[in-house]
Amino acid sequence: MKKKLFIVHVLLLLAVFSVSSARGENNNRGNSTNEYEYNGALDIRIHPAEEKLYPPAELLLIDQKGRKTGSDPRTHKTYMEIPHSAYEEESISDAVTGTPGPVTKIIYIKSPEIGEYILQVIGKESHTYDLEIRGYDCELNPSDDRFMNVKLEKNSVHKYIIQYSNEKGSKIKVTSREK
Repeated sequence: MKKKLFIVHVLLLLAVFSVSSARGENNNRGNSTNEYEYNGALDIRIHPAEEKLYPPAELLLIDQKGRKTGSDPRTHKTYMEIPHSAYEEESISDAVTGTPGPVTKIIYIKSPEIGEYILQVIGKESHTYDLEIRGYDCELNPSDDRFMNVKLEKNSVHKYIIQYSNEKGSKIKVTSREK
């Protein structure tokens, strides 16, 4: 199921970037002159344990300038401060029965700044989660790191340091640190 969701998301990303490229729309970042030009991406996903419907945690991403995207259950605040970012949920219901499928929480940044990001996985309940952190370079080449079946306690915070670059051929680097 998770592989199907990932494939669907990648296909949607490719379609969005294909439409933007076909329009010839650009962005004013760095050397680029086009608002919609693809200049890499950062895609972070937390999945629940197999028997659960929701992940046991919220995601909060902090960039090198202190801007945040995600949700902090400790303060009951949701942030969308990082430019070109989104924090959302996705789920696919069973086509026959309509039963809801597992929910994946996602932080996505189009054309993120190069540098260090701090990801906090903030526990809402005690359980396990799977985490995928994927970076795309300027040519849409992915690199990722996965943390599977990670145990989390309610109110605890797991911290991940993400080194991102959109340079052609660059690989994402993730270091896990628990608070």
